[in-house]
Amino acid sequence: MVGMVTQFLDQHQTRGHRKPAPRTLDTYRKCLTRYLQWLEGREPSAEAHQEFILSLLDEYSPAYVKMLDQTVRAWHTYLGLAAPPIAIGSDPVKIDFLTEGQVEQLIQACATPLERAAIIVLFESAVRASELLGIRWDDIDWEAGFVRVTRKGGKQTDAPLFPRSLAALQTLRESALPRNYVFPVMDYNGLYHLVRQVGIRAGVPCHPHALRHARAAQMRRRGMSLDRIQEL
Repeated sequence: MVGMVTQFLDQHQTRGHRKPAPRTLDTYRKCLTRYLQWLEGREPSAEAHQEFILSLLDEYSPAYVKMLDQTVRAWHTYLGLAAPPIAIGSDPVKIDFLTEGQVEQLIQACATPLERAAIIVLFESAVRASELLGIRWDDIDWEAGFVRVTRKGGKQTDAPLFPRSLAALQTLRESALPRNYVFPVMDYNGLYHLVRQVGIRAGVPCHPHALRHARAAQMRRRGMSLDRIQEL
């Protein structure tokens, strides 16, 4: 598969009258290398493309994700694969939101305190994956029901912790070795794999960003304004 990426970039470099700059080709190469690493040996597909792009929304700006999306789309076209129904940026993003019932199925399918805490906090607090992984035990205000998280750009703010989240975190703390971070054994790929495996057991395809979207949809149904939701 790496060889096919090289062939694609070589063809892209020689096609047309205007050759892309070396820096542009290097960006394409890094993007596709990251995509292959994320696939972990799976075959590229429209579904994998969509999951990969949605996972990046937790880490990068829409403009940067759009560029990565276009790169993967071009490579999929080269491979003769269909493009997924998703567009990043000013275009509408087509995402099937998880229902509240499906979220409950995910929670019930959790087999360990780590899985349960990750799923519940991702949903109830609507935190991004990077924010969840950055939480330290000292960031949690157990009495007030808040956790200090670091948003994009380094801004810190408080996210709510509801009773079920607090209970799941308490169980995790009692079952884990003493560490500074709540989820110290995972990077984003590990968290993605955890959520995906819980989804397989529950029969509900899922990734971390889908839980944040599900919470936003739930809050909108309960009357919260779009402006307030976008502040989360």
